[in-house]
Amino acid sequence: MIEEIFGDRGSAIRLPLHERENGQRLSNILHEGDSLVVRWLDDLGPTYVHICDALRRLMGNGIIVRTIVGGLVFDGSARDPVERSRRDSMLDLLDAMGQASQEASKEVQRAGIDLARSERRYRGRKPAYDRPTLNIVRHMLTNDAGASAISKLTGLSRQAILRIRDDPAQAEAALIRWGM
Repeated sequence: MIEEIFGDRGSAIRLPLHERENGQRLSNILHEGDSLVVRWLDDLGPTYVHICDALRRLMGNGIIVRTIVGGLVFDGSARDPVERSRRDSMLDLLDAMGQASQEASKEVQRAGIDLARSERRYRGRKPAYDRPTLNIVRHMLTNDAGASAISKLTGLSRQAILRIRDDPAQAEAALIRWGM
């Protein structure tokens, strides 16, 4: 019997379950022996690490997690050692698959960046500043203004100010690469 339905529009892409508003509501409502039904495991977090952490946290509280897609069951209330072992093995497998997927994704991204660089199409991250802001930062730095004061005036982070101070040529090159 379904007692309550929670909607979550896209926050799983960015936030782990325990950091979302409805995730916190769930933790206040769910008790040992209750079931949580999700469409798929990615509803629990943005990465497999977050998903596995959420599953472990829920199962540690004796909650049963069921997926609609695939019909997986992670029974936090299981007392039978064989059932617990099966459940934990499945979780370890998902965790390993997630790590492998994440590493493969990074390799593909790195290969794409390398290809774009070789073809001179890669520009890197877009600078947080434009030409007038860079000129203000340079002027203030030559007048011995501190990074915090410059940050307050320009809205740039202290780290951005320090990067500009430490490598002004790189700051200029970034603007040129982005046509700014």
